[in-house]
Amino acid sequence: MADRQARVMLAELRAAAHRLVDTIDPSDVESVEAVDLRAADFLISAHLHIDLLFALFIDGTDPSDTALAPIVAAARAAVRDGRTLEDLLDIRSSAVEYVWNRLADAANEPTRRLMFDHAPALSRYSAIVATRIAVACADFTAFPAWEQLERRHELVDALLTGSYNVGMHADPRVRVAEGYLVVVACAADPTPLTVSNLRQRFPHTAAALVRADVGGWTALLPLGRDVSAEAAIDDLDRRVHAVRDTLPRFWLGVAAGPVAGLPEAFVEARTVAELCRALDVGEIVCRRERFMLEYAIATDPQTRTRLAHLVDSLDDQPILTETYDMFARNNYALNPTAEALHIHRNTVTYRLSRIADLTGYDPQNPTEAITLTAARVARLLQADATTN
Repeated sequence: MADRQARVMLAELRAAAHRLVDTIDPSDVESVEAVDLRAADFLISAHLHIDLLFALFIDGTDPSDTALAPIVAAARAAVRDGRTLEDLLDIRSSAVEYVWNRLADAANEPTRRLMFDHAPALSRYSAIVATRIAVACADFTAFPAWEQLERRHELVDALLTGSYNVGMHADPRVRVAEGYLVVVACAADPTPLTVSNLRQRFPHTAAALVRADVGGWTALLPLGRDVSAEAAIDDLDRRVHAVRDTLPRFWLGVAAGPVAGLPEAFVEARTVAELCRALDVGEIVCRRERFMLEYAIATDPQTRTRLAHLVDSLDDQPILTETYDMFARNNYALNPTAEALHIHRNTVTYRLSRIADLTGYDPQNPTEAITLTAARVARLLQADATTN
């Protein structure tokens, strides 16, 4: 048990740890290079980790099974979603080390000495947590369903990378179809907690082969003589609309192909999902045919860069960009745009004329409006790539 002065210092260090975790940005390059925080469930329960760890530091109290239950449950969910136990524990260890080192770098000399004195307790805490997780996941992986899930993950990877060979997954419970509808999910909020919540609550079909990833998941829906791509998309759309209001915002990019063409279908579906997220479209189930212009821009980096530069002058004009985006969304009609923005029609006209002055392209000229729309698509895709 720590003495009075040490308790005060540890309480201050605990507060600093909470503040540090709150400032960690999974999209920050430096953070990601230090530890793959985006893939870890550590951030989901980081504040609980901190409270339990410092309870051990201050009072000498080991974390109980009840206290660790949310952490163990998050770890089991991560393993169920496809992460290996070894990978999970390695990421958790790296995350703890990253946070601890950041605290040490910012601490004064007496605090660093105190942290050094408590290093054995940190190791003890890490060992307790790792043991609880390993035991829980070992029990979880003993179920026959888990073995089937693991085989499905391997099969999905082989199909999406083009490395599948007939007979390599000779399991009668996992039948390979003639072709698949590839469905790539992208969440509006890519944080681990939101994505995990979305995965677990989404109405997957029993026949789907599902592989989790950082921003959502990829599912393969079997196609054949009795199930066409159109029928599969219609069924997916019905299932999505039944639950869309109860789930975090997300988009599904879809593309169909035979087994040999699944790598290309995967790239197409992923591109569609990402561009629909970037453009914040109203549809959830999205296909390339509906977004041909946007898809062409998304898949041509050189053209995308050139187009984005056409609206550089609007970077510090959020009101004008909001007006133009709403104008384009309302089929370039003034009255619906004014109603949607709750402003006068003349105000819309004035803002559009300002856009023409700044960019050299008149939004009310059909030909020039097409160029402006393409430029805005390019700019939004660039912004989404930076954020996600």
